[in-house]
Amino acid sequence: MSESKGVFFAFLTALISGASVFVNGFVVKGFDPFVFTTLKNFGAAIFIVAAIFLFREMGNLRKLTLSQWKWLAIIGIIGGSIPFLMFFSGLSMIPAVKGSFLFRLLFIFSAVFAAIMLKERPSRNAIIGAAIFLIGNMFLLGGLDSLLSFGIGEMLVLGATVIWGFEYVLSKWVMQKTGLEPRMIAFGRMLIGTIVLFAFIGIAGKADYIATLTTIHWGWVAITSGFLFLFVSSWYSALKWAKATTATAILALGGPITTSLSYLFLGKAPSMNDAYGLLLIVAGVAVLVGYSQIAASGTFALNEIRKRFAWKA
Repeated sequence: MSESKGVFFAFLTALISGASVFVNGFVVKGFDPFVFTTLKNFGAAIFIVAAIFLFREMGNLRKLTLSQWKWLAIIGIIGGSIPFLMFFSGLSMIPAVKGSFLFRLLFIFSAVFAAIMLKERPSRNAIIGAAIFLIGNMFLLGGLDSLLSFGIGEMLVLGATVIWGFEYVLSKWVMQKTGLEPRMIAFGRMLIGTIVLFAFIGIAGKADYIATLTTIHWGWVAITSGFLFLFVSSWYSALKWAKATTATAILALGGPITTSLSYLFLGKAPSMNDAYGLLLIVAGVAVLVGYSQIAASGTFALNEIRKRFAWKA
């Protein structure tokens, strides 16, 4: 049941991620990307603190040991700051489709780290699913020719993806070894990461830009912060209960969800290559995760809905 719970949260995170990236694609155009990322992460940290108060978890926060704070700081620096700076710098130098392809390699790097740190071994279905997934990505990218030019921008995006892959596996390892709950991991990641990001924009001379933001800007910061809060809240729950390889593979479905939303709301008609690519990505993830796990996660979701919404006698 625990694995099914994790798979459910991973699918939920992919849905949140797909919608979030779609919205962020519009919003970031009106911002300095570094300032936007910093404020969005800060807003998510505020939401997490509010959730800690709401669910009366301040006791858990007060009980954090020095060792646990050390791990939260490491996760915050590794996952909540440096890769964000690398990713957005690199993304500004290369086509978005190439950046998306490189980021979708996340689960492969996570699988490598999970094999080393968590002793997770990929099954035959996982290898077959990964191959189908990569072929689907190649359809979306437009072929191997698009990957032949590999410069600083590509290296930054790929480097950020590798770091995030390591951070996700490290977070699961820390939860197993220290007993930290997902919300505490999310809290540390966003709080410590935001402090580092604020230091960066201060050193880079971008702090004055914040004073020029309008009410509309701040409204979008609040909305995107909410998406990020939902993402980290759901994602670290997925990592706690599911295998890291499975969770990161399912997270890759966020890409097709973003693309589908673009087709739906922006009137962009998909090409045949796009359609083949999206279908292969979904099929690859399905093979990797397995029908039984997908069905079990659906059963878990239905049972939770019945528990929460059933009429009481």
